[in-house]
Amino acid sequence: SDPWLSQEEGIRPRLPPSFSAVVYRKMNHDLNHLSEDDLENHFAEWGKDEGRIYSATRKLVMKRWMEEELRKMGEAGGTTMGIFL
Repeated sequence: SDPWLSQEEGIRPRLPPSFSAVVYRKMNHDLNHLSEDDLENHFAEWGKDEGRIYSATRKLVMKRWMEEELRKMGEAGGTTMGIFL
């Protein structure tokens, strides 16, 4: 976990030191159209609260809803894209 996330919002810097606009864009395809400044603004306003990936050093964790959907697909005989749950 990034220590920046646990700092008080009024005290911590606007963006975490590990923030990367390149990583943020690649991991959040709905933001591909944004400029680097707009990516930074998006993260500061919404992305941090949405739990979006913003750093190559941040541990990637599967969201609970995705895990549940993959489990349902497996139970229904569908593919789990090579993921075993």
